[in-house]
This record gives sequence, C-alpha cells and structure tokens, in this order.
Amino acid sequence: MKVMGEYGDQESATRAVMQALLDQGIESGEILDVSNFFYFDKEKDARLAEEELADIGFAIETVYKHEETDELPWALICTIRLPLNEEKLHRLTDFLNDLASLYGGKYDGWEVGIEPGSDDLEELGL
Repeated sequence: MKVMGEYGDQESATRAVMQALLDQGIESGEILDVSNFFYFDKEKDARLAEEELADIGFAIETVYKHEETDELPWALICTIRLPLNEEKLHRLTDFLNDLASLYGGKYDGWEVGIEPGSDDLEELGL
C-alpha cells in the first residue's frame, strides 16, 4: 500500500495506516512486526547502517544492490517488533530518518505484518 503519495506527510500517512489496520481488526497496542526500508548510495554506508541497527536490536532482513536504479542503489530492510501505537511509530520514523541521513541514505518508510508478538522498541529505549 503506497500511502505517502496520497497524504503528503509522514504523520498523515501513519494516521491513515493506523486507521486501516484498526479497520481490519488489529487492536491498538497489539505487538506487530514493523519492516523498515532504506536506500543508500554506497554499499559501505548501507553496511554501516546495518551494523548500527543490528547492534541496537533490529533484525536485519537483507542488504542488496537494487539493479533498477543508479540513484541510491543499495537497499536495506530491517524489522522490529512494537505495539501498534501512533506515537511510537512517529518516534521510530524520526529515529530512522536521522539514522539514514547520518549515512547519506534515505529512509523510505515502514510496513507492518499482522501477527502479534513481543515489543522490541522498549528495549531500545525509544
């Protein structure tokens, strides 16, 4: 589901996705897997971000060269478990935007799985 283009800003997009999940029967506060997507110009920068994310508790799904573009060709996907909570999603987004910028990359947002579990964000202090 491509949300940002429809809503124009991260807060509106988060609110829209939250509402869609609630409409599907997911309860507020339910622990979900949140996948996060990044793009970097250089493999070295993607690997540095990967290392930092892994060190603080994110599960790294993959780092790979995106063959379809020369602009920011290195993709990184990582996952964290956290409760369906708008405030936590905003804090997560702000943190990951800052981290991507630190390594010259772009944070391209998040998506959620809908299987409940335990909260990783508390352990990170976010």
